[in-house]
Amino acid sequence: MKVKKNRELFRKNLEEMIREGIAQKEFQDGLKTEIVAFTILGVMNWSYQWFNPSG
Repeated sequence: MKVKKNRELFRKNLEEMIREGIAQKEFQDGLKTEIVAFTILGVMNWSYQWFNPSG
């Protein structure tokens, strides 16, 4: 249960960083923060599947 709580906290912190980036005009307006956060986490979590160190 502790892992699930930490995972959710991490995602919510990422969503907050995205919201702050939108507010500061670092990211485009109108982004869906939840979808962007899940996309970033998905790329990070699955990169070992598609990454090829030899190119």
